[in-house]
Amino acid sequence: PKQLGVKMTSTLPRDAARRRRLACMGVAALLAVVTTSLLSAESAFAALAGSQPKVIAEGSSVSLSWELKGPDGKMVDSSQTDGPLSFVCGKAQVMAEVDAGVRGMIVGESKTILPVFIGGKRDESKVKNVVHEQLPSGTQVGAVVHGPEGSARVTKVWFHPQLGDKMATLDFNHALAGIELSMHVNILSCEAPPSDS
Repeated sequence: PKQLGVKMTSTLPRDAARRRRLACMGVAALLAVVTTSLLSAESAFAALAGSQPKVIAEGSSVSLSWELKGPDGKMVDSSQTDGPLSFVCGKAQVMAEVDAGVRGMIVGESKTILPVFIGGKRDESKVKNVVHEQLPSGTQVGAVVHGPEGSARVTKVWFHPQLGDKMATLDFNHALAGIELSMHVNILSCEAPPSDS
């Protein structure tokens, strides 16, 4: 019988080659991903190294929010009503306790500074007695009067038996003079002092 000529071919070598190519492509893709990840991590570390938080020091320009409280813990004043406090450290632009208290802090950090003497120390020599008639008509206790020596609060109205006159006691000290307050601050921004050229 006549044998039919059938050409037999095997697909196994071709499939194996295809699998090898796919495997090589997979390894290359994996290497590309790993390389990209390493470069991204290196970039991230470099960014972190270059963005270290600025620490407040002499000459730093600082902006902060604040709350001022009295010895009883009650609110005296805050940045919600008077706005943030901005100053340059070491330039005597704020109370010495605040200037010294914020040094070493960074943006976002909070701290309570105490004691804070916003009105300075009390000076009894700034308390004066005057004849009531010298003041504007109707001046009562608690009123604020103004004169050559500055502004003063009327703390007492009384009668002087020897002079036979109605008197008034004026206090030219700051209303918070001598009172220990606490100030809670939160650093909003900090600009490093200019470098010496």
